[in-house]
Formats: sequence, structure tokens, C-alpha cells
Amino acid sequence: MDEIVLNNIDILRIMSKAFDGLDEVRIQIAEGLRIFGINRVSTAYYNMFIPISSLYEIEESGVTVSTKSFSSLLNLALSDYLTGFKNLSLSIDNDSHATFTITGKYTQIEETLIHVTTGIKTEPPQVRTLNFSRAAKCEVQSPKDYKLVYKHFDTIQSFVNNVEPIEIKVVSTGVELKPLRQVRHLHKLKGKSKGEAKSLVSLPNIKLTSEVADLAGINGLEIYVINNASMKFKYSFNSGFIEYVVSRAIEPEV
Repeated sequence: MDEIVLNNIDILRIMSKAFDGLDEVRIQIAEGLRIFGINRVSTAYYNMFIPISSLYEIEESGVTVSTKSFSSLLNLALSDYLTGFKNLSLSIDNDSHATFTITGKYTQIEETLIHVTTGIKTEPPQVRTLNFSRAAKCEVQSPKDYKLVYKHFDTIQSFVNNVEPIEIKVVSTGVELKPLRQVRHLHKLKGKSKGEAKSLVSLPNIKLTSEVADLAGINGLEIYVINNASMKFKYSFNSGFIEYVVSRAIEPEV
């Protein structure tokens, strides 16, 4: 079994936050490390990729594991009780199990996570058919400011009985967001844009796509909008990316 070694603690922090809301994730080794899954409640697709040149020639292998077990393991590596984190290593026996080893200055933890046979193995067809290369795109100037969008609109909607979807629009100066029928509230994010488009995003999907926005190591956020259709939120860090593809929110009946 081929082994991947991660020694960047910031990447583990991003990984520990990136998959909230999922029952299971698929972990694959092929040209790097790829972790993905589907949030069925929010109809959102999560995908994280870290390219590793030494793995380009190996045969692809993967395993589907419980997100709860995976997160608990990452939390051990991030724990204040661990002295001198050195690395986390991972090896996969295809569709059988994954073995993780956390190494610190004075301790080593080995854990095996068993494959979930009923879990996800491939990205869903509705994601494969989306073409974001033609979507309007904005490179947001400050990724962490996107996290403020959820707090802004969550505060507003806590005072009303109905929860409205948020209109998201790529414009020449960045991205504009506002509740669909509450024109008094507008949130602007500055950025470099290409094209113009708008769609609707649910408040829960703003929350889940902003979870990693303020974490150390995140150095970029690109927002793609297919007009009146799906959106993609893609974060970059020094050695890879994490992206979320979310469906257009349903417009409520008047």
C-alpha cells in the first residue's frame, strides 16, 4: 500500500472543518490525496484535493469512511494534549480500510477506519455534467470576510418567521448578496470578476461554504455562478484546494 504523509498542521485544521454535515467521505489516493462527499440535506458536494507528485504513477485506491470517525481522528492530531506534532500518515487498502498514524514528539497513535460499503464511491452525475468554465467568476479579495455574510443574514432572518433564499450576484466589482425580497439588506464582497450572473443560495449553504473561510492557510476564494443554476465556492491553500458545489435554492411561493 502506498503511503501519504502530511506534516502541515494548517491543512489538517482545514480538513477537520471542511466536511461538516456529511455522514461519510470518500478518501482516494491517485496523483495526490482527494477527499469528497455529498451533503444530501443541503444538496451540496464537497471536494478537497492535495496534489502529490510522487503518486502520479500509482494505481488509484480509495475507501469510504464515517465522517465522525475521521473527524475524531483529526482532532487527536490537533489536540493541545499532543506535544510536538510531526505528521499524519495514511495508507489505503482499496475498499477495505484506511490506516492512519499520528506521530508526535513523544507519542504515536495508529487507527484503522473500516470501509463503509453503502457509502459514496464516485462524484454524483449532476456534478460531473456542470461546466463551471463558462460560469461568471469572482476572485474574492478577502476570503475570511465571506464568513461574515452568514452572520449578517442569519441575524436578519432570526427576527422573521420565514427564511428566504439569498440572491447571489457576480458583478464587475465583486459579489453582491441580499435576501430575495428584503431589499434593505445588501452585502458586498470586493473582488476581481469575469462575467455577470446571479442565482439563489440557501442560508444553510452559505453557512457550510463559509466554515473554512477564516482558517490559517486559506489564501484564496473563487466564487463561480451559473446563471439561475448551481454555484461553486473554491478555496485555495498552499498545497491544494477545497471546493463546494451547491444547487440553486428553491424560490418560495408568494
